[in-house]
Amino acid sequence: MSGFNTSKFGKNRVIFKEGSTGNVAYILKKGCVEISVKARGNKVVLTTLKPVTVFGEMALMLKEHKRTATATTLEDSELVEIHKSAFDQYIKSSPQVIATVLKAFTDRLQKTTERASRAPDIFIGTSQILNLLAIHEKRELSYHKTIEAISSALVVDIPMIKEMLSMMESFKLLELKQNALGQLMIHLPDDDFLERAMQIHEALESYSLKQKT
Repeated sequence: MSGFNTSKFGKNRVIFKEGSTGNVAYILKKGCVEISVKARGNKVVLTTLKPVTVFGEMALMLKEHKRTATATTLEDSELVEIHKSAFDQYIKSSPQVIATVLKAFTDRLQKTTERASRAPDIFIGTSQILNLLAIHEKRELSYHKTIEAISSALVVDIPMIKEMLSMMESFKLLELKQNALGQLMIHLPDDDFLERAMQIHEALESYSLKQKT
């Protein structure tokens, strides 16, 4: 990993905490890292990472750069640090990097689903995967390939993903249109797609809570 710093962490060291601000993603080179969150005051372990795994990347893709979980070493570990500037550059220029990050993200979603009693939030999951793919594909995505990728990642039926994309189109988050070859494409018109998607999600959640009270 030429050009990146390598750090060593002893056993039971906290790499970052849920809710903190982060501008570094990591590749676990050696050791073992636990990913956990707080739920009703209790620690919930989402997954345990082994080499070679990317983690901490979601904080770099969200505008506020907030950590969505806590990462703790379970044994002496060696991590490769990827700062945001390098992350942005590599993820835009390298199909291999985008594939590695997407695989890490989708694997984590699937493992979280296995440990939870419900599926991951489909709206958020779909938004994050669309944003990640768009960084590499320059905001034009194949409709059929994309829904298959999202369906596989979120372990959700394809008709539900199609319905989610239609809803996103109604909110003007994206456009579904044919290209010159007659292929159906997903077009993300705004650079702030993920931020707008999260704002809409918060509004929907708020409305849902009000309807229940």
